[in-house]
Amino acid sequence: MKFKHSLRVAAMSLTLIAGGLLALPTHGALVLQNGSFELPSPVPAGNNFDVVIPSFWTYVGTSPYPRIGSGGFGYPAATDGTTMYAVEGDGRNGVLFQDLGTMTAGQTYVFNGTVLSSSGINSYRVAFIGDPTGSASELAFITDADFAPGVSSSLPVTFSCTAGDADSGDMLRLELSANGFGGASRSAFDALSISTVPEPVNTSLLMFAIGGTAIGLVRRYRSARRNFRKAGRSPVVS
Repeated sequence: MKFKHSLRVAAMSLTLIAGGLLALPTHGALVLQNGSFELPSPVPAGNNFDVVIPSFWTYVGTSPYPRIGSGGFGYPAATDGTTMYAVEGDGRNGVLFQDLGTMTAGQTYVFNGTVLSSSGINSYRVAFIGDPTGSASELAFITDADFAPGVSSSLPVTFSCTAGDADSGDMLRLELSANGFGGASRSAFDALSISTVPEPVNTSLLMFAIGGTAIGLVRRYRSARRNFRKAGRSPVVS
């Protein structure tokens, strides 16, 4: 009976270990905050856009941009919440960016979002920048989707980058801007997110824990068999 109880305790321990390991956050996961530009809850001006820097983001460029709002200038409605971030050329727009966290070698980071066009006129650029305060290498980017001329519409966009050994521990930055600063170009961003392709760290830890627990069970079983044989009985396993 004691052996059967030990088996049950070991099985429960294995279940708890497995659950705990699977609940651990994936190493290297990064987070994008305020990807729908709902904060700090701007009150749109007469043209439905306010000059305000979105919470958690940093802006580098000339005044009076950046602008976030609920529409106007031919833009369709926001796709997530009520506001979007508009980029415009004409030499006036700068770069809006957010530092997402440090990268892990071999980890893939995926950008997803929506680009909205003002009457088919668009010029935008989204880029992943590695080590922005150091070597500042552009790891990946996407630019200028195909919108139908004269049509106010929105399109989903996505791209990704995989961190190399040299990128491990470096900051990953997401940058939004117009693609060039000349001419009439109107695009807006909304519903932005960053996802991380899971790496097998947790699975490896889980297999290690299962293997260690299994070895312990085998040793317990062999020890119990020896003890029961000495007593002239056979162990009961259930």
